[in-house]
Amino acid sequence: MRSRSAVSHPKKPLFNRRFLWLIILLLLFLIPLLDRMGPSDAFLVTAPSSDEVQTHFDTADLAPEQRRIEGVPVTWLALPDSDHVRVSVLTDRQPLENPSPPQVTQLNLEARHGLFVATLKMPFTTSALEDGTRFLSLWLPATTDRTRYVISGNLDQDRVAAIVEQLAVTDAPSAGFDPAPRAAVTRFSAPVPGGKEYLAFALATDILRQRLSGYNVQMSRDDSQRAHQALFNSTLDPGQRALPSEDTFEQARTARLDMLPPSTRSADELHQDILLAAAYDLSADTQWTRSERWQDLTYDDFVTQWEALFGSP
Repeated sequence: MRSRSAVSHPKKPLFNRRFLWLIILLLLFLIPLLDRMGPSDAFLVTAPSSDEVQTHFDTADLAPEQRRIEGVPVTWLALPDSDHVRVSVLTDRQPLENPSPPQVTQLNLEARHGLFVATLKMPFTTSALEDGTRFLSLWLPATTDRTRYVISGNLDQDRVAAIVEQLAVTDAPSAGFDPAPRAAVTRFSAPVPGGKEYLAFALATDILRQRLSGYNVQMSRDDSQRAHQALFNSTLDPGQRALPSEDTFEQARTARLDMLPPSTRSADELHQDILLAAAYDLSADTQWTRSERWQDLTYDDFVTQWEALFGSP
């Protein structure tokens, strides 16, 4: 019986050409996306050694910067050899989800200057910077015209830009933020910080506090509102509202000058200084030039503010 010769058939390729082209096009799309998901070069950092870490800085040696990045006003301060980076986001929206920040970070939430303020303090390490900024980008609401970023620490322009690039994509569920004012019988609203009107207001509250020291009247401050407020748990009688003399003004102004903080400040204090400036769109070094402004404040400036609070005699 004659055996049939085997007939060979060409094998089909495992993948046809169309499928291969589809894979190539998909990779061309995914490679840039995956690359962006990886660590930014700006986050590849080396923490300073323990003997190199600097915790206090002289304001005379610092140069805070302010500019718009990704359409948002950013105030940032480079603190060489600092072992932490602090990122504050000021916004008029409040996240609806409970925050779960990375364990190595510290998150502080507060109502200040009429805004919701979230400050994340991160160790100066690659993993902390990546995880911390990723957390903020997933948890915070979309930016609004009142959003401000405040960043301080061991920074350069590329690192600031990388942090802001992460924050610019925020779009988590949120609600409008409108902090309720604290209860008080009598309240006075301060002018915008930074000008002589604000200094005169601060001096007026100092003198009122001194006048009320012998009475059962308590004074407190409320910084949660857009306008800082001085609160009293009682009404003020005509004697307490009487215009102080120029000698009283000079004594109070001298006391304020003596209480000004030294030029050497901690990293946390410096961050709070530039945060206040960012909240009111002031020059970033506003808090560091108060001595000159206190010296320039005149009795006439003070009288104008006192009469704005209590009326003319």
